[in-house]
Amino acid sequence: MILSAIYKTQQSFGKNYIIDILRGSKEQKLLANGAEKLSVYNIGGHLGKKEWFVVLERLLELKVLYMGEFSVLKLTDDAIKILKGQQSVSIKSSRLEVSSKKEKKIKQKEDFDYDETLFEALRAKRAEMAKKLGLPAYIIFGDKTLKHLANEKPFDKASMLEVNGVGEKKFEQFGEAFLAVIRN
Repeated sequence: MILSAIYKTQQSFGKNYIIDILRGSKEQKLLANGAEKLSVYNIGGHLGKKEWFVVLERLLELKVLYMGEFSVLKLTDDAIKILKGQQSVSIKSSRLEVSSKKEKKIKQKEDFDYDETLFEALRAKRAEMAKKLGLPAYIIFGDKTLKHLANEKPFDKASMLEVNGVGEKKFEQFGEAFLAVIRN
C-alpha cells in the first residue's frame, strides 16, 4: 500500500502527505493535487497516523525507502521488486504498537482562532522564500501550519517544534525566518 502510494505520486512527497493519502485526508493540498482519484486513496484508514509512521520508519531502516531532497520519500530497487511481487517484506505487528512515552506533543485544535494579520505576514514570507528557492509554497509550510503558527505564536525553537507541521528539518531550513516574522 505505502510503496504503491509513493510510486503513484511520482515519488514527489514526504511522509505526512503519503500517510494522509492512505488515510483519506480531505486536506486542501491533497484534493488540489487530485489525490482522491488515486487507487490508494483511503485504503489505509485502518491504521492510525502513528502506526503509518512506524511502518515508514521501518521501511527506511530496511533501506526499502530513502529520503530524497526536501524529505521526499523515494523507492529503492528493493521497493520496485516488492511492488512487482518479486520480493516481500514483513513488519511484525508488535512494532506497530506506539508507546505513549515517545509521542511528540502536538498542539492541534480543529477549530481555533488565529491572528489573521500574522497569518498573512507568514504567508507573504512563505511566498518570498518559495520564489527564491523555486519551490511550491506548501513544501515550506502548509496553510494549516501557518494558521497554527499564527495561533500559537512560538517564540523559540522548542515552542515552534511543538506546532503541528514543524519538525527538526523544517525548523533548520525555515524556522528562524518565520520566528522573525512572528516576533515583529
